[in-house]
Amino acid sequence: MAWNVPMTAIAGQIVASADFNLFVRDNLNLTEAALALDPDGGFFVSTGLHTIAQRIITTSTVDVSEATASTSYANLATTGPTVTVTTGTKAIVIVGCRAGDNSNTAGNPSNKMSWACSGATTIAAADDWAAGLVQLIGQLRAVYTSNWRMVTGLTPGSNTFQAKYSVSSGTGNFDHRSMHVLPL
Repeated sequence: MAWNVPMTAIAGQIVASADFNLFVRDNLNLTEAALALDPDGGFFVSTGLHTIAQRIITTSTVDVSEATASTSYANLATTGPTVTVTTGTKAIVIVGCRAGDNSNTAGNPSNKMSWACSGATTIAAADDWAAGLVQLIGQLRAVYTSNWRMVTGLTPGSNTFQAKYSVSSGTGNFDHRSMHVLPL
């Protein structure tokens, strides 16, 4: 069903049932109230001219303390958190964790929780949107307990965002890991 530009009413004119159904009923069936099908709420975004879609904020949490010594982004023993959502071309991805280093390694190693995207879009995990103890090249080490990222250029459809973990050296510990995705 598509939005129909409403007809102009003329005083005294009888409105045919087909016109009423086309210009009133069908257009009302394209409003937020008619399209709100998820009982958990959500919000609406424009997906084109005179077109909206309901989007649901989705959250996943893994509350298990685990460690890695991987210097490239990888899964921990308990994969995730993982969130699968229907997106348009954008989403806001929020990751958060408690990251620590018990390796006593010199040089202030980084312990990072990032995310990768698969499905309609493929994006590799990167330091640019990592949370944790992050040592960016040429910069001081920073503590990000969470990190927000506006992701653009997504292919609309079903996209899966999954947390990935790495360290620069030693062993990094991660717990209270969470991911929140606001599909736009």
